[in-house]
Amino acid sequence: MEKNKFLLLLAFIAVAFIFLLAGLSLGQKGINIAGGKIDLSSPSNLLFLTSPITSFSGKVDKISGNSVWISQSFTLSQAMPGAMMPPAVEAGKAGPSPTALPTPITKVLTFKVNIDQNTQISRPQNYINYLLITVTPAPPPKLTVKDIKAGQMISINTNSDLRTLKSNEFTATSIQLPQVPNTINGKISAISGNTLKVKSSSQPAMMPGTNTSPEPPKEIEYTVTVTNDTEISRYSQVGPAKENTTFTPPEPEELALSDLKVDMQVTVYTDVDVTSAQKFTALRIEPFLPPPIVSLPPIAPPLSPVTPPPATTNVTTNVTTTNTTTNSALPKNP
Repeated sequence: MEKNKFLLLLAFIAVAFIFLLAGLSLGQKGINIAGGKIDLSSPSNLLFLTSPITSFSGKVDKISGNSVWISQSFTLSQAMPGAMMPPAVEAGKAGPSPTALPTPITKVLTFKVNIDQNTQISRPQNYINYLLITVTPAPPPKLTVKDIKAGQMISINTNSDLRTLKSNEFTATSIQLPQVPNTINGKISAISGNTLKVKSSSQPAMMPGTNTSPEPPKEIEYTVTVTNDTEISRYSQVGPAKENTTFTPPEPEELALSDLKVDMQVTVYTDVDVTSAQKFTALRIEPFLPPPIVSLPPIAPPLSPVTPPPATTNVTTNVTTTNTTTNSALPKNP
């Protein structure tokens, strides 16, 4: 019996020793996943990227030849272990000072992305909400690395697993560029001939994956040229519904340049990037006109509260009548 216990203990020690050696081997040599090696002893990317990773979004830091460098900031929160929780405090005794939470780990990952002849570069098409004109969409243009600008937020797809890279460099299969902002909303500050001055506030985009607050919007004055091809339109205003009438939906309404006034709110559509150009030709202008003022019937004054009549009290009064005799009024005795 004792011999069996000894053999069982010896087998347990042998198995534990084998697992210990396997762990040390993995920590020193790494482990192969999807054809590549992840260095577990120095998990520079493993802590911040989950599996599998074949896409990455970030900000373009630099462009050189057919390569771009993009980066993004990641934050890894550290959970407080149970041993760091404050112990229970007995009644009547002061407890220990609270333990500070672990500081989150923040790291900026930067990749060098190579672009070859098989890399597809695209961006979403702009849409102009014409009301009166029917326009056939043009085929998307063929984009190249020259269309990528520093500071842009782009998304990249690849066939490589970013966790298994031996270096922070890979080749992109496709790149998605941000949509070109081609619309401004603002107030007309001046009108001269067929040229408008429109003041608008721009809001910079916030980088995904960061907690930094965006910059406050900046007011920019744009110079907008109106041509014969510019559509100036809006939906007609609907007046107040009358009794026993059917509701009529608003219809597109064509306006003229003379209908635009200073201090009027407008939405201007164009075909250029309004973040880099302050002078452009308007493709469509939609003025915002306040809704018609609806006259309401006069409100009747509130009714005065009704005052109840005073309560009637029956009072019985004993009246004593005194006859006053006047000597002058009595006849004289003969």
